[in-house]
Amino acid sequence: MVRQLETYSNVEVRGTVRFLWVKRFASTEIHREISVHGPYAMSRPAIVKWCQQFEDGRTDLTDAERQGRPTTVSTSDMVQREEDIILSNRRARVAHIAQELGISVGSAHSIVRRQLDYRKLCSR
Repeated sequence: MVRQLETYSNVEVRGTVRFLWVKRFASTEIHREISVHGPYAMSRPAIVKWCQQFEDGRTDLTDAERQGRPTTVSTSDMVQREEDIILSNRRARVAHIAQELGISVGSAHSIVRRQLDYRKLCSR
């Protein structure tokens, strides 16, 4: 009986795929062998994609850097700038803060609540 691994990394799975690819296993055979990594290890189409990339000369097993917009604007610099705006004008509205910093209202509100832990104490 084959043991299943409880913890593994994507790099380990890709290394196994590459090893079996070098030994000229077909993608279906590789998928069958990878079952030791559990049911969610890697799909057959993903194995086909990685085998094709190895065929094209890829040697790196880690994820490639991706371009695009950063996933978050709540950097320490942005949090500090937002806190400075709030401390200079305690009645500043989130929409005003967002406009001044060039971020969305939702992001500004998230920084106020989650990062700075500020909340409204009373309303009119």
